[in-house]
Amino acid sequence: PYDSNVPLRGERQMGIRDSDEDGNLRSDDTYKDGKLVGKAVQHFFSNAGDYVRTAYYKDGVLDGDYSEIFEDGTIKSKGKYVDGKKQGSWEYNRKDGRKQPTEEYEKGELIRKITYFTDGSVDTDRQMKNGKDHGVVKKYEYDTGKLKSEERFNNGKEDGLQIKYMYSNVANYTLKSNYVNGKLDGIYQEEYDNGVVKAKGKYVNGKKDGEWVYNEAVSTDKGKVKKTKERKETYDNGKLVSK
Repeated sequence: PYDSNVPLRGERQMGIRDSDEDGNLRSDDTYKDGKLVGKAVQHFFSNAGDYVRTAYYKDGVLDGDYSEIFEDGTIKSKGKYVDGKKQGSWEYNRKDGRKQPTEEYEKGELIRKITYFTDGSVDTDRQMKNGKDHGVVKKYEYDTGKLKSEERFNNGKEDGLQIKYMYSNVANYTLKSNYVNGKLDGIYQEEYDNGVVKAKGKYVNGKKDGEWVYNEAVSTDKGKVKKTKERKETYDNGKLVSK
């Protein structure tokens, strides 16, 4: 049943309250000239969890703070609209409080997305454009929270400097490479934490080219390389020509 109240200001604006058969309030809205204006509150009842949605409208279009809150106070979703489009940071959570991806918008376009492990720590932090990775994408280790990789993308393809941090009981090292339009192109280097080069060479259009130098760890101490064994290889357009 509807309860149409006395118009709030003038004859063309009125508040409308809607309740279910049990008398539970489902919505409390204000209309002007047939369009939603100001604060609008809706109550949702389901087995998945009851929640209240609060939004603000301007001439029938979402404009202002927006939230969906479970009855225990846990945030289901929270953010802001500007002229009908999502703007800024948006937060999402499950009913049990587990974090869902955090998103950032610019005039309705998703420009950043952060995903989380089950314990709430950051898994991946990615910049985006047109629904694809665009800019810097960072990934983290689950157990330690250490940065695992820092990669750069252009319209969904790897492009520019890529960095990966390799952790092991033998010896940690950092891998740096360069991509152009999704293909390895340029300097490639793997370097142990103490500065000893593990591997170094060059790629041209996705293929090894020129001299490559390798230093294999033959002695380590607490994850740091003490001694290495060097070897060299020479490539021509991806083909091994000497070693």
